[in-house]
Amino acid sequence: MVARRLQPIALLVVATFMAGVPAVSRAATSREEVRSIITDVAHRPATIIEGVGAPHQEVTTSSAEAQAFYDQALGWTHSYFWMEAARSFHHALSLDENIALAHVGLYIVYWNVGMRDVSKSHLDAALDLRAHVSDRERMYIDARETQHRAMLAGGDERRALRDEYRSALARALMKYPGDAELWVARGQAAESAASGIGQRGSINGVAWYESALVRDPAHIGAHHYLLHCYENMRQYELAVYHAEEYGNRALVAPHGQHMVAHVLPRVGRWDDALARFQRAYDLEAAYYERESIPSWADWHHLHNLHLYGMALLRNGDTARAGSILREAWDTPGQRPVNEVYAHLPYLEYLLHVGDAEAALDRANELAETHGPTGAAVGRAFAGEALLFLDRQEEAAEVSDQIDATVSDRFPNGVPGRGRSFIRQFKAERALYDSDPTTVFLVEARLLEIADSLLREASFDGWGEGLFRIERMMRFAHLTGFDDLATKLRDRMATLDPEYTASVDMRE
Repeated sequence: MVARRLQPIALLVVATFMAGVPAVSRAATSREEVRSIITDVAHRPATIIEGVGAPHQEVTTSSAEAQAFYDQALGWTHSYFWMEAARSFHHALSLDENIALAHVGLYIVYWNVGMRDVSKSHLDAALDLRAHVSDRERMYIDARETQHRAMLAGGDERRALRDEYRSALARALMKYPGDAELWVARGQAAESAASGIGQRGSINGVAWYESALVRDPAHIGAHHYLLHCYENMRQYELAVYHAEEYGNRALVAPHGQHMVAHVLPRVGRWDDALARFQRAYDLEAAYYERESIPSWADWHHLHNLHLYGMALLRNGDTARAGSILREAWDTPGQRPVNEVYAHLPYLEYLLHVGDAEAALDRANELAETHGPTGAAVGRAFAGEALLFLDRQEEAAEVSDQIDATVSDRFPNGVPGRGRSFIRQFKAERALYDSDPTTVFLVEARLLEIADSLLREASFDGWGEGLFRIERMMRFAHLTGFDDLATKLRDRMATLDPEYTASVDMRE
């Protein structure tokens, strides 16, 4: 689908509508609240569900039913549906308390939801059951114990233990090459961090996951992590192949549908991506209603909202994009810093549709309520809104406030993405102080930011980057530097050739 250029009247209608929506209080969640809900769901009775895409790993048990729930838990684990994975692992243990690998699974699950004490208790339980299981299972348990020590260590010790973890899995594979789960675990271990779960793979992981598929061609974990590898390698056709292999098996896993949508835009299949994002949204909504839990208890919901909203905005469906991204704004995050970045897409949306007043209000709210990171990044968005409102003196004051926050709270600079947002605002503001003889200095800064966004392999980065580059282009046009605006427009075309920018250089 070719993206539609937004007409001014359409922008006005959407902006007016959204400005009239009353602010919803975003009560902050606490780790205790999230932990309580996860613990509750994890200990509810489970049922076997069609469409999880469960792989099979044989465990020591005389109960076929317990084995089935263990396999289902693996399926949920490979789709990062941590609550349901824990639920099925616990249910398997209720049928056979001696399934050591179910405790290993719970160690993994609870580690990834931040419940480190519970995670360790299940690793200890698995170690206590070593004498009751096969040699293959013992080798896997021991490898995971090494992984745990690596995750807790630092510096050289951490790297040494990570390498020891890799070697332990390799030794298990030499004796038991038929176990696809071992191959998948070794692929995850190829990531730089010992805690890798398949998201940050590259060429180093491909052979391990491909070897898992030799043993089990339908293994959803191998397909899931291969799509991440190939996306990170910018091999998008291969990423789409494995995404569809994964998503078409993990039909009831929201992340299974989300990940297909995650890579389809890179091959121009925007309508198919939107359908998958909506499918993930519907699965989540039905789950939260069925289980009577709030959406913020599930880490995945915010992530799907962000990318779904950005895809809708790119395709010109501003009304639906506004609704989805407003829902993201009103959904608390599970960690303070993550919550800051969780709410930025709505600010991107408001600036994109021309509602700078609402963007200013929301950005100031973020700056006042979300700690030092929120103060710095929120003010960067507030500054951009002020520039669009032609309130340049106030924008200069905001720039000074950012400098004070960074100096006081971030002596080494705001980490991660926050630094890029601040640099963008400051460069955009500098355009207003430039003339044809000095603009080249600002141009270099803006093009550097744009080029960094072009290098983003994942839709998380380049989908947002499309609108960030467009915003830089708008400021270049507004300040009369159309040569720079043209260079930025060309970069947008490189990122998404079918997208039509909202700035007409003839206007």
